[in-house]
Amino acid sequence: MPVFDPKSAQAEGISTLFLGILLIAFLIVLLVSGLIIYAGIKFRQKGDDKTEPRQVSGSLRMEIAWTAAPAIILIAVFIPTVMVMNQADPSIPKNLNSQVEIIGHQFWWEYQLPQEKVSLPDGKQGPVILANELHIPVGAPLYAGLESGDVNHNFWVPQLSRKIDLIKGQRNHLMLGGNVPGLYKGACAEYCGTQHAWMLLSVRVDPPDQYQAWLQQQKAVPAPPTDPKLAHGQQVFLNNTCVNCHAIYGTSALAQVGPSLTHIGGRTTIGAGIMENTSDNLKKWIKNVQVIKPGVRMPGYNSLSDQDLQDLTDYLESLK
Repeated sequence: MPVFDPKSAQAEGISTLFLGILLIAFLIVLLVSGLIIYAGIKFRQKGDDKTEPRQVSGSLRMEIAWTAAPAIILIAVFIPTVMVMNQADPSIPKNLNSQVEIIGHQFWWEYQLPQEKVSLPDGKQGPVILANELHIPVGAPLYAGLESGDVNHNFWVPQLSRKIDLIKGQRNHLMLGGNVPGLYKGACAEYCGTQHAWMLLSVRVDPPDQYQAWLQQQKAVPAPPTDPKLAHGQQVFLNNTCVNCHAIYGTSALAQVGPSLTHIGGRTTIGAGIMENTSDNLKKWIKNVQVIKPGVRMPGYNSLSDQDLQDLTDYLESLK
């Protein structure tokens, strides 16, 4: 299924048609305005002339003209509008299952790839779950299902898709794709609470080989740490309330309240795009999250010792 490309020849033709229609409409407005001004000047009352002007009961030709002209303009606008709508939001084939699930939360984005599975150490399989940063293959649009986990949100990456609402209890869909590799930024476009403005997102359009490499990385389960400090950092994570909200495949932490941290070290940002993912920023986030992003559901862990905080940060950063 083709991806709507604003730079395509067809799109440029439609844009030219729209500009032509707008130009014609502008000329009509100028013509009508000019005739009104002309009539007002030429046929205005002059001096003491009190005679009544000649009465005209109506003109069938004029009535047909000013009824037909707007109808023609509306039809001319309607046709290219429908063409653009069909490209920007094509119908979904009945035999196509969702390839990515997009779930909006206060105040972050969850992505699930239902057709991809992670093989867990206990022999079971789990879904590929991502947070805030999504990769898609170039030139191959994905069928996305969209839902809200709490309040209303709006998913919008201007260069890749149209705006679409995520409403609690209602499922929407979208074809998400891009023809040019690169990083595309977006944001929640529906006010959803305190940190709405910092509910950012990014979608990276990858060449096929890079996309497959990224996908295989997301399907891998991190190996148990062998470094003593990283092992201690893992225990800090498991022994605190982090496990009540977050999941890390390969450990006993499997909660899905907050973002999955299985591959947090491989992300470029933290906090839904609010900060660059560095060791120092991650420490600040863990310790003072309510100062950095007030209103998020995560508490600050300012009671951790410096060593616990450092080891926990290093462990999370090692999860590529």
